[in-house]
Amino acid sequence: MAVVLSDELIEAVRELQALRIQQSQMRARENKLREQLMLALGEELRGITASGTPAVHVEIQHRRKIDRGRLEAMFPEVFDKVFEEAISAVLKVDLVPETVG
Repeated sequence: MAVVLSDELIEAVRELQALRIQQSQMRARENKLREQLMLALGEELRGITASGTPAVHVEIQHRRKIDRGRLEAMFPEVFDKVFEEAISAVLKVDLVPETVG
């Protein structure tokens, strides 16, 4: 079963779709710029302008995580007792993007 969307809502779908495309492009560009800067910094943690003004710095972050596969392999009975399944609703866009031109 499906709901027939109004023209206004179809426009909302198209706008959402365009925003997601832009977001993806921006994320790719951000990653490329970040990679360039990290390569330029090499082993250094800070980058400055020619006049000495701080421009960028690398902050080292530590985090701890659980190796889920290893935990499950080593203690399957414990893993089954603590494992939780999450369910969420995700809005997916089915319309093919309109080309501009």
